[in-house]
Amino acid sequence: MKRLGLLAVVLALATSSCVRATGSMGGGPFPMNLGDTVLAWWNKYRFEQQDKTLKRVERKNDPPIYGEVLHLFLVGFRYNPSDDQRYWNAVQRDEYEKGWNTQPWLRLTVHRAGDLKAGKKVEYDSASAANIPSEGPFISGVAFSRGRPRVHSSEEYPKETTPLASREKVTIELDNDTHSPGGFLMGTVKYEREKADNDPDDAVEGELELAFTAQVISERLAECNYGNAEDDDDLQPCSDLESDGEPMAP
Repeated sequence: MKRLGLLAVVLALATSSCVRATGSMGGGPFPMNLGDTVLAWWNKYRFEQQDKTLKRVERKNDPPIYGEVLHLFLVGFRYNPSDDQRYWNAVQRDEYEKGWNTQPWLRLTVHRAGDLKAGKKVEYDSASAANIPSEGPFISGVAFSRGRPRVHSSEEYPKETTPLASREKVTIELDNDTHSPGGFLMGTVKYEREKADNDPDDAVEGELELAFTAQVISERLAECNYGNAEDDDDLQPCSDLESDGEPMAP
């Protein structure tokens, strides 16, 4: 795990960010590294069909759009979030795919994120996630993987793992609300797992608090690299990146 004392080095490299983790899961220290790459982006615009052309318009707070979106990734493998992934070679793509499949990661999505200011907490409970609040920011997506690493490439992945408790709780609190690409978004994520009624007796419970510093990337680069699972209209080709005021030379 990186420590906040290494922040100057991280900023100089500009390839990943910082996570300080505390807490436990299943009665022991939480063994996962979620700080090799930490990134965020703000999804303020969407595409709409207007006069036979696609226009970029601001996302409205009304359903089903629910306003500006904040995406936060805490990832246990290293890559450069500022890369335009169209220009990656086969080795880079293979390492990237292997990382998502084998290493731990946590991805969070907040809607109405324009109202999420420094010092304001937003909470999520999977038991009541279907109840969308009438106003204010809310966590609309939580995805977590603890990974399946191998010690050596010749070894098999574990055939069985102890299940995690199925109820998820998340609290996000920002220390700043930086939107500018190239800047750094800072805050804290508290991630909890609790047993639900139908969970097995050995399901792992626990909580983890993550103090993070996330590199902010541009919205168009993020749309190109990751798409937007919440809004199919935002799944746009990347060909306009070079003419969108954000040159992305190979």
